[in-house]
Amino acid sequence: MSTADRFNRFLSNICLTDAQKTDGVTKRESVCRALNANYYASSSGTANSRYVGSWGKTTRIRPPRDVDVLFELPTSVYNRFEGRTGNKQSQLLQEVKTVLSATFPNTNIRGDGPVVMVPFVSFAVELLPAFRLTNDRFWIPVTADGGKYVTTDPDAELQHIK
Repeated sequence: MSTADRFNRFLSNICLTDAQKTDGVTKRESVCRALNANYYASSSGTANSRYVGSWGKTTRIRPPRDVDVLFELPTSVYNRFEGRTGNKQSQLLQEVKTVLSATFPNTNIRGDGPVVMVPFVSFAVELLPAFRLTNDRFWIPVTADGGKYVTTDPDAELQHIK
C-alpha cells in the first residue's frame, strides 16, 4: 500500500461521516432557531449565527464532540444588561440558558465560562453569545472575576488557519 493510500485511509477514518455532519448541522439549527425566535422573532435556524472552532475552520474530526456556534445577540440585549448590577455576563449566559431550556427541557443545559453548553446525546452545541462591534469583531461575555467582555475575531482566526 502506498503512502498516499495509507494517508487517504487515515483521512477517511478521522473525517466526520455525512450522517455526523448532517447531525451537527441539525443541532446548530435547532439551537439557533430557538434563539432567533426569542431575540429576533424569526424562525431561521442559521441567521445571526456562524460556525466557529473546528466547524468554522473545517478541521472537525471523529469522534464528534461538539459544534461551536457564535450567536450574535441584538445590541438592545447588551443595553438591557448594561443597566444591571453584578456579574452582567453571568446573567446574560443564564438568560440564554433559560431561553434554550424552554425549547429543550430534557437537556441539562449549563453556562460554562463564555459559552452555553447544550449537551445533546450525539453532539454538544457550545454556544457563544456575542455582540457585534463596529469593526466586525465581537464581544463575548466572560463570567470569571466578576465578569467582563473580551474581543474575538473569528474571521482573522480563519484567515490565520488558511
